[in-house]
Amino acid sequence: KLAGIDRADVRPMTHVSGTVNVYREDRAKPSLSQEEALANAPDRQGEFFRVPRIIEAGEGSEA
Repeated sequence: KLAGIDRADVRPMTHVSGTVNVYREDRAKPSLSQEEALANAPDRQGEFFRVPRIIEAGEGSEA
């Protein structure tokens, strides 16, 4: 059915609405302490989450 419609004056769209880049103001809010955030971590090293390596060491890497 669309093939039979004149679309010459219709501009292509990437979104169904005209809304683009709607930002909100950054506001500081209370959050977890570092200890609370790390409490359920399966593995940690000091004050950091420790996660498995997912990229192999290679040229240009620091590992």
